[in-house]
Amino acid sequence: TQALAPGFSVELSGTTFRLVATGAWTVAEAAKLDKALKRLRVPIPPTSEFTGEMDISRIEEIDTAGAWLLQRTVAAWQKAGLRTHYAGATEGFRILIEEVHRHGDAERPEIDKPKPIEQLVDSTTSVVTGVWRDSLQLTAFLGEVSAAFLRLCRQPWRFRPISFFHHLDHAGLRAVPIIALICFLIGAVVMQQGVAQLRPFGAEPFAVNMVAILTLREIGILLTAIMVAGRSGSAFTAEIGSMKMREEIDAMRTLRIDPMDTLVLPRVLALIV
Repeated sequence: TQALAPGFSVELSGTTFRLVATGAWTVAEAAKLDKALKRLRVPIPPTSEFTGEMDISRIEEIDTAGAWLLQRTVAAWQKAGLRTHYAGATEGFRILIEEVHRHGDAERPEIDKPKPIEQLVDSTTSVVTGVWRDSLQLTAFLGEVSAAFLRLCRQPWRFRPISFFHHLDHAGLRAVPIIALICFLIGAVVMQQGVAQLRPFGAEPFAVNMVAILTLREIGILLTAIMVAGRSGSAFTAEIGSMKMREEIDAMRTLRIDPMDTLVLPRVLALIV
């Protein structure tokens, strides 16, 4: 049998306004059906005896989008005073339409749009609150690290050399190539620009001294700190975060193993070195 085209027709049978839906009422055809239904004039019953009927016996396929379009049309007819019901619905179609009717007709609460001054105050307050909260957490973390370091000084046997040298290798020695490359490239750029700026004064030889002083006193230290913080800090965050997610840190506390001594202090000392 040939499939029916998605669509509908409207007819008047006695005192019944009937909409006969045909074809597939799915999300693929929803835009076309929606335009056609919006062009359909809502029938106004001349008397209370007139009723509406949604004949869906010729619908071959329907999904939530099609059921919502039908239910929206039924709601519009009923709002105009036309008592409307469905006809020819199979068990599956009936269940879907009832679910759409149950969850789709609820009135959505209106959300008051805040004024610009209220948005400014809210955003400023949230930013200040976030900075204050982060500052408190950072201060508390530094305090815990300092307390752990003092405990280590009083009790040297708490030091974990294997963990310390492991992080020293990963955060220090293995970071040397990328840091050296970045410092070389930045130094080359500074050298080239320095020569170009000092040439009018005949002071090109001093560009070498300038690069050496900048690299040893300023740029090299800053680049090393930035690269170590970005490279090693992100790795530490991912590693400790995954341990927190798998509740390994809670398990360490249950076993009376201090996470500050085991996880934090070796990494901090390795970064300092």
